[in-house]
Amino acid sequence: LHPGVEKVLERYRPLVPDWAAFLEACARPLPTCGWISPARSGFEQVAALDGIRYSELGWRAGGVKFDALPSMAESLAYRAGLFHVQEEASMLPVALLAPGEQDRVLDLCAAPGNKTAEIAASMGGRGSVVANDRAGARLNVLRTTLDRLGLPNVSVTTLDGRSPQWPDGHFDAVLVDAPCSCEGTIRKHPRAPLGTGAAQRAGLADLQTALLVNALRATRPGGRVVYSTCTFAPEENESVVARALAAVPGTDLLPVDLPGLAYSPGITSWQGEAYPEAIRRSLRLWPGQIDAGGFFAAVLVRGRQSVADRPDVSGVGARPDSVAADVIGFFGEYFGLPDRWAEAFAFRVRRGKSLDVTDAGHDPDLDLAVSDRGFSLARLTGRVPKLTTQGALLLGASVSRQWVGLSRADALAFMRGTPTRPAMASSDEYGYVQVRTQGLPIGVGVFDPDTRVLTSQYPGAWAGLGPPGDAG
Repeated sequence: LHPGVEKVLERYRPLVPDWAAFLEACARPLPTCGWISPARSGFEQVAALDGIRYSELGWRAGGVKFDALPSMAESLAYRAGLFHVQEEASMLPVALLAPGEQDRVLDLCAAPGNKTAEIAASMGGRGSVVANDRAGARLNVLRTTLDRLGLPNVSVTTLDGRSPQWPDGHFDAVLVDAPCSCEGTIRKHPRAPLGTGAAQRAGLADLQTALLVNALRATRPGGRVVYSTCTFAPEENESVVARALAAVPGTDLLPVDLPGLAYSPGITSWQGEAYPEAIRRSLRLWPGQIDAGGFFAAVLVRGRQSVADRPDVSGVGARPDSVAADVIGFFGEYFGLPDRWAEAFAFRVRRGKSLDVTDAGHDPDLDLAVSDRGFSLARLTGRVPKLTTQGALLLGASVSRQWVGLSRADALAFMRGTPTRPAMASSDEYGYVQVRTQGLPIGVGVFDPDTRVLTSQYPGAWAGLGPPGDAG
Protein backbone atom coordinates (compact mmCIF):
# COMPACT_ATOMS: atom_id res chain seq x y z
CA LEU A 1 0.00 0.00 0.00
CA HIS A 2 1.02 3.60 -0.57
CA PRO A 3 2.31 4.94 2.80
CA GLY A 4 -0.14 7.83 2.72
CA VAL A 5 -3.04 5.45 2.20
CA GLU A 6 -2.08 3.28 5.14
CA LYS A 7 -1.89 6.39 7.31
CA VAL A 8 -5.46 7.40 6.32
CA LEU A 9 -6.75 3.89 6.96
CA GLU A 10 -5.20 3.88 10.44
CA ARG A 11 -8.31 5.66 11.77
CA TYR A 12 -10.27 2.44 11.23
CA ARG A 13 -7.88 0.12 13.07
CA PRO A 14 -10.16 -0.15 16.16
CA LEU A 15 -13.05 -1.30 13.94
CA VAL A 16 -11.32 -3.83 11.69
CA PRO A 17 -11.60 -7.48 12.82
CA ASP A 18 -8.13 -8.48 11.54
CA TRP A 19 -5.86 -5.53 10.76
CA ALA A 20 -3.08 -7.51 9.07
CA ALA A 21 -5.55 -9.42 6.86
CA PHE A 22 -7.29 -6.13 6.02
CA LEU A 23 -4.12 -4.40 4.85
CA GLU A 24 -2.98 -7.43 2.89
CA ALA A 25 -6.36 -7.71 1.13
CA CYS A 26 -6.44 -3.96 0.33
CA ALA A 27 -3.15 -4.35 -1.53
CA ARG A 28 -4.44 -7.18 -3.78
CA PRO A 29 -6.44 -6.74 -7.01
CA LEU A 30 -10.09 -7.71 -6.88
CA PRO A 31 -11.23 -11.06 -8.28
CA THR A 32 -13.74 -10.93 -11.14
CA CYS A 33 -17.26 -11.87 -10.10
CA GLY A 34 -20.75 -11.70 -11.54
CA TRP A 35 -24.18 -13.30 -11.65
CA ILE A 36 -25.98 -15.69 -13.97
CA SER A 37 -29.18 -14.37 -15.54
CA PRO A 38 -32.20 -16.08 -13.96
CA ALA A 39 -34.24 -15.43 -17.11
CA ARG A 40 -32.10 -17.35 -19.61
CA SER A 41 -30.88 -20.93 -19.66
CA GLY A 42 -27.79 -22.57 -21.10
CA PHE A 43 -25.06 -20.74 -19.19
CA GLU A 44 -23.12 -23.83 -18.09
CA GLN A 45 -22.90 -25.36 -21.57
CA VAL A 46 -22.01 -22.14 -23.39
CA ALA A 47 -19.62 -20.99 -20.66
CA ALA A 48 -17.65 -24.22 -21.06
CA LEU A 49 -17.34 -23.63 -24.81
CA ASP A 50 -16.29 -20.03 -24.12
CA GLY A 51 -13.49 -21.27 -21.86
CA ILE A 52 -15.10 -19.72 -18.79
CA ARG A 53 -14.23 -21.32 -15.47
CA TYR A 54 -16.00 -20.26 -12.28
CA SER A 55 -17.07 -21.21 -8.77
CA GLU A 56 -20.30 -20.31 -7.00
CA LEU A 57 -20.54 -17.65 -4.31
CA GLY A 58 -21.90 -19.31 -1.21
CA TRP A 59 -24.21 -16.51 -0.08
CA ARG A 60 -25.76 -15.21 -3.32
CA ALA A 61 -27.87 -17.55 -5.50
CA GLY A 62 -26.54 -17.34 -9.05
CA GLY A 63 -23.47 -15.38 -7.95
CA VAL A 64 -20.14 -16.63 -9.32
CA LYS A 65 -16.43 -15.93 -9.09
CA PHE A 66 -14.60 -16.30 -12.40
CA ASP A 67 -11.32 -18.17 -12.47
CA ALA A 68 -11.01 -17.73 -16.25
CA LEU A 69 -12.96 -15.28 -18.40
CA PRO A 70 -12.33 -14.32 -22.04
CA SER A 71 -12.91 -10.81 -23.30
CA MET A 72 -16.57 -9.92 -23.60
CA ALA A 73 -16.10 -9.66 -27.37
CA GLU A 74 -15.18 -13.37 -27.51
CA SER A 75 -17.80 -14.66 -25.06
CA LEU A 76 -21.02 -15.87 -26.64
CA ALA A 77 -22.49 -16.40 -23.18
CA TYR A 78 -21.98 -12.72 -22.41
CA ARG A 79 -23.25 -11.59 -25.83
CA ALA A 80 -26.40 -13.67 -25.41
CA GLY A 81 -27.12 -12.12 -22.01
CA LEU A 82 -26.55 -15.26 -19.96
CA PHE A 83 -24.46 -13.49 -17.30
CA HIS A 84 -23.27 -10.10 -16.13
CA VAL A 85 -19.97 -9.05 -14.55
CA GLN A 86 -20.27 -7.31 -11.19
CA GLU A 87 -18.20 -7.05 -8.03
CA GLU A 88 -19.14 -9.38 -5.21
CA ALA A 89 -19.53 -6.61 -2.63
CA SER A 90 -21.79 -4.58 -4.89
CA MET A 91 -24.27 -7.48 -5.12
CA LEU A 92 -25.02 -7.00 -1.43
CA PRO A 93 -27.61 -4.15 -1.70
CA VAL A 94 -29.91 -5.96 -4.14
CA ALA A 95 -29.78 -9.14 -2.09
CA LEU A 96 -30.97 -7.10 0.88
CA LEU A 97 -33.59 -5.20 -1.14
CA ALA A 98 -35.16 -8.51 -2.29
CA PRO A 99 -37.78 -6.97 -4.60
CA GLY A 100 -40.86 -8.92 -5.69
CA GLU A 101 -41.86 -9.52 -9.31
CA GLN A 102 -44.71 -7.01 -9.25
CA ASP A 103 -43.03 -4.33 -7.15
CA ARG A 104 -42.40 -0.71 -7.94
CA VAL A 105 -38.69 -0.18 -7.27
CA LEU A 106 -36.57 2.97 -7.41
CA ASP A 107 -32.79 2.95 -7.79
CA LEU A 108 -32.26 6.54 -6.69
CA CYS A 109 -28.54 6.90 -7.53
CA ALA A 110 -28.31 4.35 -10.31
CA ALA A 111 -25.23 5.16 -12.44
CA PRO A 112 -23.51 3.25 -13.92
CA GLY A 113 -26.49 0.91 -13.67
CA ASN A 114 -25.18 -2.53 -12.67
CA LYS A 115 -27.37 -2.68 -9.58
CA THR A 116 -30.36 -1.51 -11.62
CA ALA A 117 -29.82 -4.42 -14.02
CA GLU A 118 -29.45 -6.79 -11.07
CA ILE A 119 -32.72 -5.52 -9.57
CA ALA A 120 -34.57 -5.85 -12.88
CA ALA A 121 -33.17 -9.36 -13.46
CA SER A 122 -34.04 -10.50 -9.94
CA MET A 123 -37.65 -9.47 -10.71
CA GLY A 124 -37.62 -11.68 -13.81
CA GLY A 125 -37.97 -8.68 -16.12
CA ARG A 126 -41.38 -7.95 -14.61
CA GLY A 127 -42.83 -5.15 -12.53
CA SER A 128 -41.42 -1.65 -12.59
CA VAL A 129 -37.89 -0.39 -11.94
CA VAL A 130 -36.95 3.28 -12.19
CA ALA A 131 -33.24 3.95 -12.72
CA ASN A 132 -32.50 7.50 -11.69
CA ASP A 133 -29.33 9.54 -11.70
CA ARG A 134 -28.93 13.29 -11.81
CA ALA A 135 -25.92 12.81 -14.12
CA GLY A 136 -27.98 11.09 -16.80
CA ALA A 137 -25.03 10.66 -19.18
CA ARG A 138 -23.52 8.21 -16.69
CA LEU A 139 -26.46 5.88 -17.41
CA ASN A 140 -25.64 5.52 -21.11
CA VAL A 141 -23.97 2.14 -20.58
CA LEU A 142 -27.13 0.89 -18.86
CA ARG A 143 -29.00 0.96 -22.17
CA THR A 144 -26.81 -1.74 -23.74
CA THR A 145 -26.82 -3.76 -20.52
CA LEU A 146 -30.63 -3.87 -20.39
CA ASP A 147 -30.85 -4.68 -24.09
CA ARG A 148 -28.33 -7.52 -23.84
CA LEU A 149 -29.95 -9.01 -20.73
CA GLY A 150 -33.46 -8.58 -22.17
CA LEU A 151 -34.92 -6.54 -19.30
CA PRO A 152 -38.01 -4.57 -20.41
CA ASN A 153 -39.04 -3.45 -16.93
CA VAL A 154 -36.80 -0.37 -16.50
CA SER A 155 -37.50 3.31 -17.03
CA VAL A 156 -34.81 5.99 -16.77
CA THR A 157 -35.16 9.39 -15.07
CA THR A 158 -32.66 12.15 -14.35
CA LEU A 159 -34.07 13.92 -11.30
CA ASP A 160 -32.08 15.11 -8.33
CA GLY A 161 -32.52 12.37 -5.74
CA ARG A 162 -33.51 15.04 -3.20
CA SER A 163 -36.29 16.39 -5.41
CA PRO A 164 -39.81 16.77 -3.96
CA GLN A 165 -41.17 15.53 -7.32
CA TRP A 166 -40.82 11.91 -6.18
CA PRO A 167 -44.39 10.95 -5.19
CA ASP A 168 -45.07 10.19 -1.53
CA GLY A 169 -45.40 6.51 -0.69
CA HIS A 170 -45.24 5.37 -4.32
CA PHE A 171 -42.52 2.71 -4.26
CA ASP A 172 -42.41 -0.71 -2.63
CA ALA A 173 -38.62 -0.62 -2.39
CA VAL A 174 -35.90 1.99 -2.90
CA LEU A 175 -32.14 1.54 -3.21
CA VAL A 176 -29.95 4.45 -2.14
CA ASP A 177 -26.46 3.44 -3.20
CA ALA A 178 -25.22 6.86 -2.24
CA PRO A 179 -22.38 8.98 -3.60
CA CYS A 180 -19.56 8.59 -1.08
CA SER A 181 -15.83 8.89 -0.47
CA CYS A 182 -15.32 5.44 -2.09
CA GLU A 183 -12.60 4.28 0.30
CA GLY A 184 -13.84 0.71 -0.07
CA THR A 185 -12.84 0.71 -3.75
CA ILE A 186 -9.16 0.72 -2.74
CA ARG A 187 -8.57 -2.61 -4.48
CA LYS A 188 -9.55 -0.99 -7.81
CA HIS A 189 -8.39 2.53 -7.04
CA PRO A 190 -5.37 2.29 -4.71
CA ARG A 191 -5.31 6.00 -3.85
CA ALA A 192 -9.07 6.33 -3.21
CA PRO A 193 -8.70 6.92 0.56
CA LEU A 194 -6.50 9.96 -0.10
CA GLY A 195 -9.27 11.98 -1.71
CA THR A 196 -11.52 12.87 1.23
CA GLY A 197 -10.94 14.91 4.36
CA ALA A 198 -13.18 15.77 7.29
CA ALA A 199 -14.90 18.68 5.53
CA GLN A 200 -15.67 16.60 2.45
CA ARG A 201 -17.03 13.77 4.60
CA ALA A 202 -19.34 16.20 6.38
CA GLY A 203 -20.65 17.51 3.05
CA LEU A 204 -21.18 14.01 1.74
CA ALA A 205 -23.01 13.02 4.93
CA ASP A 206 -25.44 15.92 4.52
CA LEU A 207 -26.13 14.86 0.92
CA GLN A 208 -26.48 11.19 1.87
CA THR A 209 -28.90 11.98 4.69
CA ALA A 210 -31.06 14.11 2.40
CA LEU A 211 -31.16 11.31 -0.18
CA LEU A 212 -32.06 8.67 2.41
CA VAL A 213 -34.78 10.79 4.03
CA ASN A 214 -36.31 11.53 0.62
CA ALA A 215 -36.18 7.83 -0.28
CA LEU A 216 -38.10 6.98 2.89
CA ARG A 217 -40.73 9.59 2.02
CA ALA A 218 -41.17 8.03 -1.44
CA THR A 219 -41.61 4.52 0.01
CA ARG A 220 -44.99 3.11 0.99
CA PRO A 221 -45.64 2.07 4.61
CA GLY A 222 -44.11 -1.35 5.04
CA GLY A 223 -41.75 -0.82 2.11
CA ARG A 224 -38.02 -1.16 2.50
CA VAL A 225 -35.12 1.14 1.72
CA VAL A 226 -31.58 -0.17 1.42
CA TYR A 227 -28.89 2.41 2.12
CA SER A 228 -25.40 1.45 0.98
CA THR A 229 -21.97 2.94 0.36
CA CYS A 230 -18.55 1.69 -0.66
CA THR A 231 -16.72 3.57 2.08
CA PHE A 232 -15.40 2.69 5.53
CA ALA A 233 -16.26 6.07 7.11
CA PRO A 234 -18.84 5.90 9.93
CA GLU A 235 -19.65 9.57 9.23
CA GLU A 236 -21.13 8.40 5.90
CA ASN A 237 -22.58 5.13 7.16
CA GLU A 238 -23.94 4.60 10.68
CA SER A 239 -24.17 8.34 11.34
CA VAL A 240 -26.29 8.90 8.22
CA VAL A 241 -28.63 6.05 9.14
CA ALA A 242 -28.99 7.41 12.67
CA ARG A 243 -29.87 10.86 11.33
CA ALA A 244 -32.49 9.39 8.98
CA LEU A 245 -34.06 7.35 11.78
CA ALA A 246 -34.43 10.53 13.81
CA ALA A 247 -35.81 12.50 10.87
CA VAL A 248 -38.49 9.98 9.82
CA PRO A 249 -40.48 8.77 12.85
CA GLY A 250 -41.74 5.20 12.62
CA THR A 251 -38.76 4.01 10.62
CA ASP A 252 -36.96 0.92 11.85
CA LEU A 253 -33.96 -1.18 10.86
CA LEU A 254 -34.45 -4.77 9.77
CA PRO A 255 -31.93 -7.44 10.79
CA VAL A 256 -29.71 -8.77 8.02
CA ASP A 257 -29.80 -12.48 7.21
CA LEU A 258 -27.27 -13.55 4.56
CA PRO A 259 -26.02 -17.06 5.41
CA GLY A 260 -22.62 -17.83 3.97
CA LEU A 261 -21.40 -14.22 3.92
CA ALA A 262 -18.75 -13.12 6.43
CA TYR A 263 -19.48 -9.60 7.68
CA SER A 264 -19.39 -7.41 10.77
CA PRO A 265 -22.32 -5.60 12.42
CA GLY A 266 -22.65 -1.84 12.32
CA ILE A 267 -21.00 0.12 15.09
CA THR A 268 -22.84 2.05 17.81
CA SER A 269 -20.31 4.79 18.51
CA TRP A 270 -17.53 6.67 16.76
CA GLN A 271 -15.29 9.47 17.98
CA GLY A 272 -17.63 10.44 20.81
CA GLU A 273 -20.86 10.14 18.84
CA ALA A 274 -23.32 7.42 19.96
CA TYR A 275 -25.76 5.72 17.58
CA PRO A 276 -28.94 3.77 18.40
CA GLU A 277 -28.36 0.14 19.35
CA ALA A 278 -30.52 -0.91 16.38
CA ILE A 279 -27.76 0.20 14.03
CA ARG A 280 -25.92 -2.99 14.91
CA ARG A 281 -28.43 -4.56 12.47
CA SER A 282 -26.59 -2.88 9.58
CA LEU A 283 -23.50 -4.57 8.21
CA ARG A 284 -19.95 -3.89 7.13
CA LEU A 285 -17.83 -5.84 4.69
CA TRP A 286 -14.11 -5.49 5.38
CA PRO A 287 -11.52 -6.66 2.84
CA GLY A 288 -9.88 -9.64 4.50
CA GLN A 289 -13.15 -10.98 5.88
CA ILE A 290 -14.05 -11.99 2.33
CA ASP A 291 -12.11 -11.54 -0.90
CA ALA A 292 -14.01 -8.38 -1.90
CA GLY A 293 -14.05 -4.62 -1.55
CA GLY A 294 -15.28 -2.60 1.41
CA PHE A 295 -19.01 -2.00 1.79
CA PHE A 296 -21.71 -0.82 4.20
CA ALA A 297 -25.44 -1.53 4.01
CA ALA A 298 -28.53 -1.08 6.14
CA VAL A 299 -32.16 -2.10 5.53
CA LEU A 300 -34.74 0.42 6.72
CA VAL A 301 -38.49 -0.18 6.79
CA ARG A 302 -41.05 2.61 6.81
CA GLY A 303 -43.70 1.64 9.36
CA ARG A 304 -45.25 -1.81 9.28
CA GLN A 305 -47.54 -3.37 6.69
CA SER A 306 -48.14 -6.87 5.38
CA VAL A 307 -46.33 -7.89 2.22
CA ALA A 308 -49.74 -8.97 0.93
CA ASP A 309 -50.74 -5.30 0.82
CA ARG A 310 -48.27 -4.49 -1.96
CA PRO A 311 -50.16 -3.03 -4.93
CA ASP A 312 -50.78 -5.43 -7.80
CA VAL A 313 -49.66 -3.74 -11.02
CA SER A 314 -49.79 -6.84 -13.23
CA GLY A 315 -51.68 -6.65 -16.50
CA VAL A 316 -52.07 -2.88 -16.50
CA GLY A 317 -50.18 -2.17 -19.71
CA ALA A 318 -51.96 0.07 -22.18
CA ARG A 319 -53.67 -1.55 -25.19
CA PRO A 320 -51.45 -1.19 -28.27
CA ASP A 321 -52.43 1.43 -30.81
CA SER A 322 -53.12 0.46 -34.41
CA VAL A 323 -49.48 0.77 -35.53
CA ALA A 324 -48.26 -1.34 -32.63
CA ALA A 325 -51.02 -3.88 -33.20
CA ASP A 326 -50.03 -4.19 -36.87
CA VAL A 327 -46.38 -4.82 -35.98
CA ILE A 328 -47.34 -7.34 -33.29
CA GLY A 329 -49.48 -9.22 -35.81
CA PHE A 330 -46.78 -9.08 -38.48
CA PHE A 331 -44.09 -10.42 -36.14
CA GLY A 332 -46.38 -13.15 -34.87
CA GLU A 333 -46.93 -14.49 -38.39
CA TYR A 334 -43.47 -13.77 -39.82
CA PHE A 335 -41.52 -15.37 -37.00
CA GLY A 336 -44.06 -18.07 -36.16
CA LEU A 337 -44.55 -16.83 -32.62
CA PRO A 338 -47.01 -18.52 -30.24
CA ASP A 339 -50.57 -17.23 -30.08
CA ARG A 340 -50.97 -14.41 -27.56
CA TRP A 341 -47.18 -14.00 -27.37
CA ALA A 342 -47.58 -10.26 -26.84
CA GLU A 343 -49.78 -10.44 -23.75
CA ALA A 344 -46.80 -10.41 -21.39
CA PHE A 345 -45.77 -6.98 -22.68
CA ALA A 346 -46.97 -3.44 -23.23
CA PHE A 347 -46.03 -1.56 -26.42
CA ARG A 348 -45.55 2.08 -27.37
CA VAL A 349 -44.65 3.67 -30.70
CA ARG A 350 -41.91 6.25 -30.12
CA ARG A 351 -41.69 9.15 -32.58
CA GLY A 352 -42.90 6.88 -35.35
CA LYS A 353 -39.46 5.25 -35.53
CA SER A 354 -39.44 2.57 -32.86
CA LEU A 355 -41.83 0.12 -31.26
CA ASP A 356 -40.80 0.04 -27.61
CA VAL A 357 -41.67 -2.78 -25.24
CA THR A 358 -42.05 -2.96 -21.47
CA ASP A 359 -43.39 -5.61 -19.16
CA ALA A 360 -47.18 -5.49 -19.08
CA GLY A 361 -47.05 -4.57 -15.39
CA HIS A 362 -44.61 -1.70 -15.84
CA ASP A 363 -45.77 1.27 -13.78
CA PRO A 364 -48.19 3.42 -15.82
CA ASP A 365 -48.85 5.88 -13.00
CA LEU A 366 -45.45 7.46 -12.42
CA ASP A 367 -46.03 11.06 -13.47
CA LEU A 368 -42.40 12.04 -14.12
CA ALA A 369 -40.34 12.92 -17.19
CA VAL A 370 -38.95 9.59 -18.40
CA SER A 371 -36.06 9.59 -20.87
CA ASP A 372 -36.25 5.85 -21.59
CA ARG A 373 -38.99 3.30 -20.95
CA GLY A 374 -38.28 -0.37 -21.68
CA PHE A 375 -36.38 -0.93 -24.91
CA SER A 376 -36.88 -0.98 -28.66
CA LEU A 377 -38.34 -4.21 -30.03
CA ALA A 378 -38.55 -3.06 -33.65
CA ARG A 379 -37.38 -0.26 -35.96
CA LEU A 380 -40.18 1.20 -38.05
CA THR A 381 -38.23 3.29 -40.55
CA GLY A 382 -37.97 0.69 -43.37
CA ARG A 383 -40.42 -0.95 -45.74
CA VAL A 384 -41.14 -3.63 -43.14
CA PRO A 385 -40.58 -3.57 -39.38
CA LYS A 386 -37.09 -4.71 -38.40
CA LEU A 387 -36.61 -6.79 -35.28
CA THR A 388 -33.83 -5.29 -33.15
CA THR A 389 -30.95 -7.31 -31.73
CA GLN A 390 -32.38 -6.98 -28.24
CA GLY A 391 -35.76 -7.99 -29.62
CA ALA A 392 -34.21 -11.13 -31.10
CA LEU A 393 -32.70 -12.00 -27.73
CA LEU A 394 -35.99 -11.27 -25.92
CA LEU A 395 -38.09 -13.50 -28.23
CA GLY A 396 -35.54 -16.29 -27.90
CA ALA A 397 -36.67 -19.82 -28.75
CA SER A 398 -40.29 -18.70 -29.28
CA VAL A 399 -39.21 -17.83 -32.85
CA SER A 400 -40.12 -20.92 -34.91
CA ARG A 401 -39.47 -19.64 -38.44
CA GLN A 402 -37.25 -17.09 -40.17
CA TRP A 403 -34.18 -18.05 -38.13
CA VAL A 404 -30.75 -19.29 -39.13
CA GLY A 405 -28.03 -21.13 -37.26
CA LEU A 406 -24.30 -20.35 -37.32
CA SER A 407 -21.24 -22.21 -36.17
CA ARG A 408 -19.33 -20.63 -33.31
CA ALA A 409 -16.64 -19.27 -35.64
CA ASP A 410 -19.22 -17.82 -38.00
CA ALA A 411 -21.15 -16.32 -35.08
CA LEU A 412 -18.08 -14.36 -33.99
CA ALA A 413 -17.55 -13.25 -37.61
CA PHE A 414 -21.23 -12.21 -37.80
CA MET A 415 -20.75 -10.02 -34.72
CA ARG A 416 -17.83 -8.31 -36.45
CA GLY A 417 -20.10 -7.51 -39.41
CA THR A 418 -18.70 -10.15 -41.78
CA PRO A 419 -21.13 -11.86 -44.24
CA THR A 420 -21.48 -15.56 -43.44
CA ARG A 421 -23.20 -18.70 -44.72
CA PRO A 422 -25.52 -20.29 -42.15
CA ALA A 423 -25.14 -23.95 -41.28
CA MET A 424 -28.93 -24.25 -41.15
CA ALA A 425 -31.95 -22.13 -42.06
CA SER A 426 -35.61 -22.52 -41.11
CA SER A 427 -36.96 -20.70 -44.18
CA ASP A 428 -36.21 -20.10 -47.84
CA GLU A 429 -37.71 -16.59 -47.77
CA TYR A 430 -35.51 -13.57 -48.37
CA GLY A 431 -35.55 -11.10 -45.49
CA TYR A 432 -34.77 -10.47 -41.86
CA VAL A 433 -33.98 -13.52 -39.75
CA GLN A 434 -33.19 -14.24 -36.13
CA VAL A 435 -29.58 -15.47 -35.89
CA ARG A 436 -28.66 -18.29 -33.50
CA THR A 437 -25.57 -20.20 -32.48
CA GLN A 438 -25.39 -23.15 -30.11
CA GLY A 439 -29.16 -22.75 -29.74
CA LEU A 440 -28.79 -19.16 -28.49
CA PRO A 441 -30.26 -16.14 -30.27
CA ILE A 442 -27.52 -13.56 -30.82
CA GLY A 443 -28.93 -11.05 -33.30
CA VAL A 444 -30.63 -10.20 -36.58
CA GLY A 445 -29.41 -10.50 -40.17
CA VAL A 446 -30.69 -10.41 -43.75
CA PHE A 447 -30.70 -13.85 -45.37
CA ASP A 448 -30.62 -14.42 -49.13
CA PRO A 449 -31.75 -18.01 -49.82
CA ASP A 450 -30.43 -17.92 -53.39
CA THR A 451 -26.82 -17.15 -52.43
CA ARG A 452 -27.15 -18.59 -48.88
CA VAL A 453 -25.42 -15.45 -47.62
CA LEU A 454 -26.33 -13.84 -44.30
CA THR A 455 -25.66 -10.11 -44.06
CA SER A 456 -25.01 -8.98 -40.50
CA GLN A 457 -27.22 -6.40 -38.82
CA TYR A 458 -25.30 -6.62 -35.56
CA PRO A 459 -25.21 -3.15 -33.94
CA GLY A 460 -21.89 -1.33 -34.06
CA ALA A 461 -22.25 -0.30 -30.43
CA TRP A 462 -22.21 -3.99 -29.45
CA ALA A 463 -19.54 -5.14 -31.86
CA GLY A 464 -16.52 -4.08 -29.82
CA LEU A 465 -17.67 -5.15 -26.39
CA GLY A 466 -14.77 -5.36 -23.98
CA PRO A 467 -14.46 -5.87 -20.23
CA PRO A 468 -16.94 -3.67 -18.30
CA GLY A 469 -15.38 -0.39 -17.27
CA ASP A 470 -17.02 -0.32 -13.85
CA ALA A 471 -18.34 -3.54 -12.43
CA GLY A 472 -19.64 -1.95 -9.22
